[in-house]
Amino acid sequence: MSDRPPAPPRHRGRLLTVVVISQLLSSAITWLTWAKFRGREFGDTRYYFDSLTSIADHGLVAGIREAMPEYPVPAVWVLDLPRLLSDGSVEGYRDAFVVLVALLGVAFTAILWLAGVRRGDHRAGALAAVLWCFFCAGLGSVLWLRIDLLLGVLLGTVVVVAARHPGVAGALVAAAAWLRIWPAVLALPLLAERRRWRHAAAGFALTAGAVGIVALLIAGPTRLLSPLSYQSGRGLHVESVPAIPLVIARMSDPPQWPVRYTEWKAFEIFGPGREEVLALADVASILGVAACLGLVGLTAWRMRGGRDPTPAFTLAVLVVAITCIVLVVNKTLSPQYIAWLGAPVAAAVLVADDEQRGPAVRWMALACLVAVLTQLVFPLTYSDLTMTREAENMTLPGAALLGRNLVLVWLTLDVAWYAVRRAWPKGPEKAADAGRTTAPLV
Repeated sequence: MSDRPPAPPRHRGRLLTVVVISQLLSSAITWLTWAKFRGREFGDTRYYFDSLTSIADHGLVAGIREAMPEYPVPAVWVLDLPRLLSDGSVEGYRDAFVVLVALLGVAFTAILWLAGVRRGDHRAGALAAVLWCFFCAGLGSVLWLRIDLLLGVLLGTVVVVAARHPGVAGALVAAAAWLRIWPAVLALPLLAERRRWRHAAAGFALTAGAVGIVALLIAGPTRLLSPLSYQSGRGLHVESVPAIPLVIARMSDPPQWPVRYTEWKAFEIFGPGREEVLALADVASILGVAACLGLVGLTAWRMRGGRDPTPAFTLAVLVVAITCIVLVVNKTLSPQYIAWLGAPVAAAVLVADDEQRGPAVRWMALACLVAVLTQLVFPLTYSDLTMTREAENMTLPGAALLGRNLVLVWLTLDVAWYAVRRAWPKGPEKAADAGRTTAPLV
């Protein structure tokens, strides 16, 4: 609970007005970048529609075993919802998809504001909501034409509700894991507080188990595990952090380091040094997994037995850190993956106390910069990045991509180091922790 006195009604009204205007501007900017400047592009929605149509033509069981192997089976169910709400055409599917995802972003804005109201800290709720709107506008139509915003919102909502509703948080972590698998590691910190672990464990186990059993019965064990095998076989995506050396080389000699669209439905970079970079990327992935597990263990140790005076912020730091690590070490970094980042960081701004809010706002500023640079790369200059054979055409997209990846690495190191220091507070930080009192978030 915030130590600040609640804002007077007049100020609360002004703060809400700022939030509403920010949401309207964010939606308008995203709409313009999609409809006006991009000609209402389809993004991944055409691929989703064609795959779902194939499932319908071949029957649920046979069709889902072949379609979209890179996605967990429950994610395919989610992707089918716009088809059920549309007129059956690919354009209708795209438009229904855009509306649903746009409403999802608005819903999280409302969650942040209402959580701030319940905490009695309208300023924090307004700040988090406005920064969230900035992030969405920065990433643009990438948000609306892919499913990944749902994962980000689930992770952000976990942070918002975990302190007061651990059972719901556990269920949301399970839902996030069925979309992208890796969020399952976040279940451990939720179990660390003895007073609440039963509820968190029950929410996670019941949701994960029920969804998993249904998916197994429908699709079979091979399809259930296909996202893992699919990811392991992929090559070096041109936008990934490990690809930085080859992108720098491509900026001076594009034909020597060509980019090709591969069977993995991604633009991968080739040329001298590719195999060595892939080997290093595999090592980085192993180290990334170890770092994530280490941070999970440290966070669980800090939160054990209800000893953490600010468990919501500790959980927020962990979620942001793990999300960043997953993005940085992965040899695949599609632009839509950046959508995972904004909601957890916005939630960190919300749940932070006055001393913690400075770092949280800094992380959100970096996340917004990552979003803007991502949109500059894709879709604005992507054709030059991937198809040009002239070095001068690589200057802008190459610089934007390198800048985006360096800012992302900076954010990752900043958050991860902060998470480690929170596990062993010393001196003034330890004294400050001792003076705080644990309070429910919402």
